Amino acid sequence: MIRHFFVILWNQRRRNSLLVIEIVLSFMALFVLSAVVIHYYKKYKEPLGMDYKNMWALHIHQDWNLPREQRLNDSVMFLKFDEIKKYLLNDDQIASAAYVSFSDFIYAQSNSSSCFNWNSKQYCYETFRAEPDLAKTTGLKITEGRWFLPEDKFSNITTSVINEKFRKELFGDKPAAGEIITVGEEKNSQKYKIVGVFETLRRHGEFSDEPNFMIDATPEKPRYFPWGGMLVRLKGDVPGSYEAKLVNKLIKFDKSFQYQIEKLESMRRQYLISELAPIIIAGAVVIFLIVNVMLGLFGTLWLNISRRKPEIGLRRAVGSSSTSVLLQILGETYLLAIISMLFGLILTSQVFIFNVYNTPVSTLVQANLAAFLIILLLCTISALSPAKIAAALKPAEALHEE
Repeated sequence: MIRHFFVILWNQRRRNSLLVIEIVLSFMALFVLSAVVIHYYKKYKEPLGMDYKNMWALHIHQDWNLPREQRLNDSVMFLKFDEIKKYLLNDDQIASAAYVSFSDFIYAQSNSSSCFNWNSKQYCYETFRAEPDLAKTTGLKITEGRWFLPEDKFSNITTSVINEKFRKELFGDKPAAGEIITVGEEKNSQKYKIVGVFETLRRHGEFSDEPNFMIDATPEKPRYFPWGGMLVRLKGDVPGSYEAKLVNKLIKFDKSFQYQIEKLESMRRQYLISELAPIIIAGAVVIFLIVNVMLGLFGTLWLNISRRKPEIGLRRAVGSSSTSVLLQILGETYLLAIISMLFGLILTSQVFIFNVYNTPVSTLVQANLAAFLIILLLCTISALSPAKIAAALKPAEALHEE
């Protein structure tokens, strides 16, 4: 039977050539779309490292139009930020608050990165200053050692914590807490004492790759004012009017600054929309292409069945059942689709060889399998109705028309 399928397809090769090209293009488009969707889904399922629910980002800054001489100096800024934090913690709805270096600390692209040479190898990482309350406020999980303590700011050595990803790069399977890293030449060297390791932190969003992190405790007298705002953790759900009330209370408490609140859940929603919008648009284009291909396949099969009525009638007359005719039409369609996808697989295999985007092989295999199954499913849908029509033909009717 399979040999018979090949003979039929070979005899109709000119008629099916355009359809083969369309299926190949559809397979490649589905492969790319599936690879992107699977990649994003895997990234989304990875732990974020922080709890964004019931957390707000409070932006605190002076009016940008103020002349330089009217701006507050760093020592005054430290005092005022401490007073604002104490004021917030006295609110019944607020569980904790922590300073952050960037006003857009979470779901943003701002970062500070650095590199150093250690043990004849270069390591790069993201860094920022942190205070003792940051882990509690964000929900960071400490897997080894501890988080910062208030007395760390008086240390003669820069106190740091790193993430698990960076620990594996630096120390392999060995523990990191208590280790001291000396960076730079002897005269200009700087020492970092690692006191703890946290599980993970993907502060740029669910679809971002986790960088190496080495977070430093803020010293007692930093060279510049390090804070751009605060993260505020609420005790639970609050009324919709609470945000405006809190801003008004802060303005009355200290008019030196301008205040703006962003809910992390809203920031997350905007981030997801901006990241997924191109995928949705690309998916709509691919679906439009696939629908057109399937309509073409449906029309081609319908025309073929009309031309092959005598053949089908003769098969029925010599004893073939309607089920065997149905399976024949579906088998020819599947064989055409599989041959087309084999050509497509040759093209998509180049992605395995020249993997420019460093996509995991498992994702590429899953994308090929998903595209293969989707094409087979759509071919089944397109061929089922013409196949049923062919199976329902009566021998006398088909032979009478001939």
